Amino acid sequence: MYKFMQKNTNPFFLLLLGIFIMIPWGGAEAKKIKEAYNCSERFEKVKKKFEKGKYGDVKNICDDIRLNCHGHNVMDSVIYYLAKAQMLTKNPDEAKVEFQQIVRDYPNSPFAEEARFRIGQCSLLDSKSFERDQATTKEAIRELRRFVISYPQSPFADSAKVYYSQAIEKLAKKEFSNARFYEKIDEYEAAVVYYKVLINEFPESKYVPEAKLNMVEDLMKVNRETEAQAILEDLLNSEIGNEIRGKAEALKERLGKSG
Repeated sequence: MYKFMQKNTNPFFLLLLGIFIMIPWGGAEAKKIKEAYNCSERFEKVKKKFEKGKYGDVKNICDDIRLNCHGHNVMDSVIYYLAKAQMLTKNPDEAKVEFQQIVRDYPNSPFAEEARFRIGQCSLLDSKSFERDQATTKEAIRELRRFVISYPQSPFADSAKVYYSQAIEKLAKKEFSNARFYEKIDEYEAAVVYYKVLINEFPESKYVPEAKLNMVEDLMKVNRETEAQAILEDLLNSEIGNEIRGKAEALKERLGKSG
């Protein structure tokens, strides 16, 4: 080889020869590199970082494992910890994507049930304030209702019910706010429409008693006393607080005098 190189001193030839020597031939070297990346050991680092609350490190390591451990049996766990880290760093939209992947790609994972619950929770956390578009809140309601029906005995069922109630109250508050707006501009018929939507769609909402009370007043203002009387009787026959009951009794007296 030395004599051969002496006879071929062309710089371009020597450059090509150097590249030839440096190239790892066969798959042995590539396999060795792959084996050097221990997916299980890297995942153990994820858990340790998570326990210490170093969620930024968790996300970085999980992204690295994804690149190097496709198909490995730790992947569902990696995605789960990544999703939880996203939640804890207030990125519910990104967390939801990860939980959805667990449900879609790893339906038999021990994390699949929780992931289904977290999808609904993340939708609620990602939803906008009640004055704005509530599409994500409605998505949360669908997901949480589905979870409670599918997993009534789940350890997450009670939490799902709480978040479901919060989502319902958010939509009810939007309808109540809309009704109050129309009352302020003396559009009582429009206000009644919004109150009816609230009462019919969210009958268990905490806003229902006050919505009925306000609707009775609005109906009286537009001379719909018969309808007002029916709603008022229904309100008085339900379980309501003393404040609402007192106002309802006063309205009943007014209706009696106007009749």
